[in-house]
Amino acid sequence: MQMLTFSDRLEGFLNTKLSNEQKQQFEIYFETLLAYNKHTNLTTITDPEDFIIKHLLDSIWILERLSIKNEIEVADIGTGAGFPGIPLKIIDPSMKLTLIDSNGKKIKFLNEVIHKIGINVEVVYERAEVFAKSHQEKFDVIVSRAVAELSELIEIVVPMLKVGGSFYAYKGSDVTEEILRANHAMKVLHAKKTNIYEHMLPNNKGKRTIIQLVKNKHIEGYPRTYQQIKKKGL
Repeated sequence: MQMLTFSDRLEGFLNTKLSNEQKQQFEIYFETLLAYNKHTNLTTITDPEDFIIKHLLDSIWILERLSIKNEIEVADIGTGAGFPGIPLKIIDPSMKLTLIDSNGKKIKFLNEVIHKIGINVEVVYERAEVFAKSHQEKFDVIVSRAVAELSELIEIVVPMLKVGGSFYAYKGSDVTEEILRANHAMKVLHAKKTNIYEHMLPNNKGKRTIIQLVKNKHIEGYPRTYQQIKKKGL
């Protein structure tokens, strides 16, 4: 019996077919990450099926609920090894993607992997709150996966969104208390919680939640410095 390739296994979990180019891109992504992971810790998830489910599927399932227009401006804050940004870009090449991270080794990996995959992505080596000060009202959509407390993320992310833009915060299973702690930050930055999407990963790999916030008004003066944010949250 013929062994399934990595991309065949990925496609088996999806509702849509992948093009040959997309299959090759996902395979290159996985292989490059594994090679880089031998000397730089990017992920502890290296089993092919776990990688597909916990990284790739977890990154892209939100596309079923998004209406993405051509050339929409998307930023991935604290992207690390490129999740969820790179999988989203492979599935929908029309988006204009910016990957932001402050870890130099991860930035080096991102530049290498996007070159090998052959996708057009802007990679920014900077702290997100610093980048946000000079990029106000720039993005239509911002995503962030398992980066920080929601209240902190709101102060950093919302100023970068266009009015009417959405922030999708990828979280684990229990978000109730975290949302309560973020209520004041939402009020200050005029961001409204509009949806909570819940999803069970295949093969009993866990539950995931995405919180969607929409920006209703732009407020000047944010974000504050990282030290101020950590010392006293909104």
